[in-house]
Amino acid sequence: MRMRLLFTAAFLLTVWGINAQICDDNAKNLQNCGWLNMTEQDCHNYNCCWAQSRLGPNCYHKIFKPAIYKVSSKETTSNGYTLVLTTKDIIPAKYGIAITPLQVDIYMETADRLRVKIYDPNNHRWEIPTRIVPAPNPPTNKPVYLNYNIETSELNEVFWFAVERATSGEVIFNSSVGNSLLFYDQYIEVGSQLPKAFNLYGLGKNMYFVSS
Repeated sequence: MRMRLLFTAAFLLTVWGINAQICDDNAKNLQNCGWLNMTEQDCHNYNCCWAQSRLGPNCYHKIFKPAIYKVSSKETTSNGYTLVLTTKDIIPAKYGIAITPLQVDIYMETADRLRVKIYDPNNHRWEIPTRIVPAPNPPTNKPVYLNYNIETSELNEVFWFAVERATSGEVIFNSSVGNSLLFYDQYIEVGSQLPKAFNLYGLGKNMYFVSS
């Protein structure tokens, strides 16, 4: 049985002039800046960070601290869940200012299809027209039988959701590891933990290897 997870995020591209970033020698996945054997002065001239004593690149690109979204409201509906997410981290960062609040609509559309929509409820944002990608109307009630289970965070918890097959317990999508949601005008990211052997189609992806 094939299970379909439909994920939509409405967005509007905006150019920001803000690019406040920080240096953090202890952060993971630091990216090299400059060239081999560059000097500390050259590193600073490139507006990068210098750390002579640490393991890893001596000169690395600045990083930003992403906003952390928590569940401020959660409602069980006739066909799923509606959550409101908020963040207090509104300091301008690499991609601008994090949008808050966000709304998450989770629809159990059919026995094999689940739709998760994350969007800004206060501003209309561009979405792919339905004439290009037809989207069914949300059902009034969830199906009697489901071939998947959906779990999501509770009130005041950091937002995450997970989907697994009802028969085998195989995890299809799991965003509960780390800070998996970034939502800015210029950039949207949702992360998921994947099994060692997986097949992923139809989504652009970046892979980050995290040691347990």
